[in-house]
Amino acid sequence: MDWGIDTESMVGVVVTQDCDLVHFSFDVEPFAEVLVAKRASRLNGNLRWAKNPRTLQLSAGKEFIDACIHDRYRLPRELLSRHSPAQEPGLDDESIRQLRSWLAHRYKRAAFPDEFNNRVKTVDGKLSKKLKAATDLTGIYILTKDDELASDEDYEVEIRATMLPSDFDDWDKQEKGQAVLDDIVAILNGVKGIRVVDHQPLSEDGFTLNDLRYLKRWDWDSLTLRSDTVAPSDEE
Repeated sequence: MDWGIDTESMVGVVVTQDCDLVHFSFDVEPFAEVLVAKRASRLNGNLRWAKNPRTLQLSAGKEFIDACIHDRYRLPRELLSRHSPAQEPGLDDESIRQLRSWLAHRYKRAAFPDEFNNRVKTVDGKLSKKLKAATDLTGIYILTKDDELASDEDYEVEIRATMLPSDFDDWDKQEKGQAVLDDIVAILNGVKGIRVVDHQPLSEDGFTLNDLRYLKRWDWDSLTLRSDTVAPSDEE
């Protein structure tokens, strides 16, 4: 039966941890998890570097694949023992690292106070447009209070935007990243009750584990999804 599925465009990526995947006992480790991805027709910078918690674009040889967090399936591990893995397209070490981080991020991604989110919501449309231009940024991280503040209190915000070391060392790309970040800061400073007190782009080489203890990653997706309901005037 033809189910109308374009299997030629699909790629299965086994995401079970290595030791579990080759465990000697099928009784102890009976299943493997497979992420079904699709070959992508073009590069999409906003789906790279785990910016979006639901969709991730990875390099696979000379092409790209798009993976959706919901397209994960469990199958009997014994089935895999009957087949050799395909050699092409393959994920390089950096893509594997991104994939691991993205899958883990599903369960540990940051949450911000409802009151902070409600204030940001008023400019979702404007922010989403700017974030689409942020293709040279690998992440945006925010430091602010976790409290639900009263309407007459300001959220003071510090922002760091990360870039690949090679891009950060490219003066043109660094300037472009700085310009996008400046635009985002200007939009946030126009929101009543939000005040950005410090912001800067950083090379990932200069973003430390100590920074991660205090700053929370700000997901593109949380803005993009909500912007569908923003009034047209906010898109101006």
